[in-house]
Amino acid sequence: MSNDTNTTVNTATAAPAIVFTVKENDIVKGKVAKIKNHPAQGILIAIEGNPMSFLPNGCIAGKNNEEKAARRAELIATPGTEIEVSVMGQPTIETVKGKQVGRIKVSEQRAVIAAEKSARAAKAAERTVALEAAVASLVPGTVVIGTVKGVASKDSDRNPGEKHVYGCFVAIAPNVSGLLHAKEIVGGHRAIDSLVAAGTVEVEILSAKIENGEARIQLSQKSIGQKAFMDQYPEGAKVKGKIVKTGEVVDGLHGRVIELGSGDKVFLADDDANVKSESALARGNSTRVVITTDTVGGMVRVTRRGV
Repeated sequence: MSNDTNTTVNTATAAPAIVFTVKENDIVKGKVAKIKNHPAQGILIAIEGNPMSFLPNGCIAGKNNEEKAARRAELIATPGTEIEVSVMGQPTIETVKGKQVGRIKVSEQRAVIAAEKSARAAKAAERTVALEAAVASLVPGTVVIGTVKGVASKDSDRNPGEKHVYGCFVAIAPNVSGLLHAKEIVGGHRAIDSLVAAGTVEVEILSAKIENGEARIQLSQKSIGQKAFMDQYPEGAKVKGKIVKTGEVVDGLHGRVIELGSGDKVFLADDDANVKSESALARGNSTRVVITTDTVGGMVRVTRRGV
């Protein structure tokens, strides 16, 4: 006699564990789910390797509700369409009627904004590289023809509500402009309007660098003439000229303007009039002077010391 043992075998398969391959803020691709009736509050998006995700209506790409509604209708009408979405918050697992369900909420609008931001950053990086290359090519001492783009001004300290013009901006390379300060313009402030009207100007690049992502280019119009002058009249040269003006010459400085044989004008300050007789330096008289490297009001300063 044998004893039979009844053995019950449980053939039920355990539900697979819910796995997420995405996390908060990930930008991923998904496909519009092909189902008969999408939920009224949004659209179901299938992301490979993850539970079905949910795209709320308010997170569909669009500038306003009308655009979002049109986009929703377009997506529902074309199941399988691949779109890029951003994961909103960490995916979670919830228990619904005793069954575990994975929850992933996504946003198409956030993905669009992220793509636009990335594109802007890429363009900014390109502009930075181009700007650095352009500025690196601007060698100090180089003379170029630039296009006057307009005046440079700031709020006036003396006259509230008014603008103080202190120079003009000159384009000297593609997308690169430099400052031509009034002190570097032949004729100073009074010549700014004529420069703007002329439209172009020959300038020397004094310095070129980048600060805080912006080009800082300093230009000079005076230095061109001064260099030509110094080539003809080097420092220490003794020259003779005719006194054509006396009194206050520029910036409150008193002295004499002396015109040399070349037509160039130089400045001799009163405190440097090293002569025995003041009348000897009267207007119309000739005098000998020594060239220095200083400048005043666009003119080279001279001295009588050492004559």
